[in-house]
Amino acid sequence: MDLAAVRRVTRALDAAGETARAGAAHAAAPKTVSVWCGTYNVNGKKEQALALSHWLKQGWASDAPQLFCVSLQEMIDLSPQNVAKASVMEGTSGAALRDWQGLFARAFGYVAAARPGCFGAGGPPRLVGGEHMVGVALLVFARDDGVFPQDAQAARIPTGAVGGRLGNKGGVAMSFRLADSSVCVVGAHLSAHRGDVAGRNADYHAICERDCFRRGLGAWTRTAEGRHACRDAFGALDHDVVLFLGDLNYRIIASVDDEEVFDLVRDGEIDRLAKLDQLNVARAKGDVFEHGFIEAPLTFAPTYKYATGSKFYDFELPEAEQAGRKIRCPAWCDRVLWRANARSRASLKSYGCAMDVVPSDHKPVFARLSCRVLEVLPAKRRAVEETATARLDAADAGASGAPLLSAESSADLGRVFFDAPSSTTLRLAHAGGGAVHWRVVGRARDGAGQVLGAGRPAPRAWLSLSTNSGTLLPGDVENLEVVIRVDAKTARRLNAGSEVLSDLLAVHVEGGATLFITVRGDWVPSAWGGALGDLCARGADAADPRVGAPIPPELWRLGEALKPHFDYPELFSGASDEAVASVRAAVDAGGGAPDDANPRAVA
Repeated sequence: MDLAAVRRVTRALDAAGETARAGAAHAAAPKTVSVWCGTYNVNGKKEQALALSHWLKQGWASDAPQLFCVSLQEMIDLSPQNVAKASVMEGTSGAALRDWQGLFARAFGYVAAARPGCFGAGGPPRLVGGEHMVGVALLVFARDDGVFPQDAQAARIPTGAVGGRLGNKGGVAMSFRLADSSVCVVGAHLSAHRGDVAGRNADYHAICERDCFRRGLGAWTRTAEGRHACRDAFGALDHDVVLFLGDLNYRIIASVDDEEVFDLVRDGEIDRLAKLDQLNVARAKGDVFEHGFIEAPLTFAPTYKYATGSKFYDFELPEAEQAGRKIRCPAWCDRVLWRANARSRASLKSYGCAMDVVPSDHKPVFARLSCRVLEVLPAKRRAVEETATARLDAADAGASGAPLLSAESSADLGRVFFDAPSSTTLRLAHAGGGAVHWRVVGRARDGAGQVLGAGRPAPRAWLSLSTNSGTLLPGDVENLEVVIRVDAKTARRLNAGSEVLSDLLAVHVEGGATLFITVRGDWVPSAWGGALGDLCARGADAADPRVGAPIPPELWRLGEALKPHFDYPELFSGASDEAVASVRAAVDAGGGAPDDANPRAVA
């Protein structure tokens, strides 16, 4: 590895990065996004999809929020055996998360039926991503007709038993880009028991101060001396917007007698109770959530501890039913807090709980926020990228001498289709004296196309080059072929909006400057490469009466085109790549297979 080259790239990036970001801010337009946050300790029980739909409808009327962030706790019973099993093998926790994903998918269907048109033309929200850790889970859903999250990644931050190594307590988090603002959602379950305020405070700091996400810069982050050339890891607080939700387990301060708490609850003295809330007291002292987090005033009843299957607290049960129960003081265990920097801002629209959801001893809480995010205008983004690239070249040239190669600053490959190579040629010209050795040292961008630091050792999986290095004599030209080919794995990420076809290559010249070349393509959404379930989730325009289930329209059209050819000889023996590509393109364009299509290509 040429570490001197890496250090030069890093210095160049540092010199130009702030200018690029400042330029992007001036080229951005603010966009308002409605975000719904919900947290629910399910107490190891499964909920009915219809009941979940009542919760999801809280806090808004006709036009649904664009983003739904759901934190669950105690998805599985937190027995020592389950905690150990889920921490080591993950099977129990992962299966529980998949069950809940299915429940929420059905719940959104109920919401759509109850409030027709509330999700717009795109239909019910799609899953952006999810993460789980023992009993803690986080699910993020987004509408297709709004700003869809991209570059999503998830993390786990255990703070539980065995010195914080087990995940019975702690948080799971998701980081993503919303337009051109960064967002982090944290779903947490903090230390229990009324007296352990210090433990809850420590859990919060462990979650928020952990660098739990990675930019993926890998080996390029260290210099020859072992120091970090650029910061690869980042945490929750490094985002424009942070949403922190979960069973935070803060109770009423321990100095207040239980009976006094019961009386205040009976009398509906919410304001007086809120002043005795441990989280409110700790925040006022600056002990926790001191990083600019905001919570709306508590105007709803404490969300814990209810008799399961009812709207009554344990202490409100008849004495005969209280026998054998451990009666606990009501408390606001379940909370939603947020922070946003000056460029993104956030304001609360509603905050409350869903009293009608009864299986657990907690009530689910919801908050609806209006967040301002920035969206860089495409034309201005391209100008900013080109300016930043020029400054990178200039900064690197200043550190290492005049450039010895010249090349275009960008390569736009136009429309890109599934499994169909798109290519162009980059012309590298020798502009100096003597032989020069060049090589592609990697990538130098984040998901928003903004420069971060030294690049990865290789381009993205969908991008390939005819060669990664070479030697040029004076007057020579290297025609570097750049190819984008989208496979099934990448297609699913592109269709979901979690990846874009844009990359910044760093081409280093030994003894000279490093050139930065933007490579981009316009993905044409495709039905191919994904799972059948993904197509079903996108909706259907037909149904098979024999099964009473929705059929993806693409599959329906292919079936109709194939009907007349069921007796075609060796129907499933395959066809040429060109014939299959023409059928794919026709179906993605919204039609059926071409009339003259080879039946084997359709099959």
